[in-house]
Amino acid sequence: LLCAPALRAATRGRRSRGSGALVAALTALPEFLLATALLVVVAVWLRWAPPSGWDGPANAALPALALGIPAGGLIGRLLADAIQAASAERWVATWAMAGLPPARTTLAVLRRALPSVLGQIGLVLVGLTGGAVAVEQVFAIPGIGRATLGAASSQDVP
Repeated sequence: LLCAPALRAATRGRRSRGSGALVAALTALPEFLLATALLVVVAVWLRWAPPSGWDGPANAALPALALGIPAGGLIGRLLADAIQAASAERWVATWAMAGLPPARTTLAVLRRALPSVLGQIGLVLVGLTGGAVAVEQVFAIPGIGRATLGAASSQDVP
């Protein structure tokens, strides 16, 4: 969804105006701050979700959002920039003038943009491990973050 404006602009032959300040703000939020805000607003004030513990799938929604929003914003922003760069290449205009369907051009632009983003996903996953430590502490759930923290505090390194 974050790169949809870039895709739409690419199929129409225009430059995208960017994903906006909201995406930048969501990407910049640290996971622990977002987890705390989600816990207070969604679980305590609105009572839409359980506040802590691990009883089932309902308990996974808020931690998943707290980890996924910043990471998804970053990957979405990187993909939107890659789509914008790929759609500015001359072959896109040539395909449009040749009368190829916009869906085929869009798929080709995505195939051209994805390799530059795939390398960054590994770095995002490493960052998610650090964010998982804080999110698991906020929501009092077990997981890879708690296991990583336990291994680091007992100096259990390879």
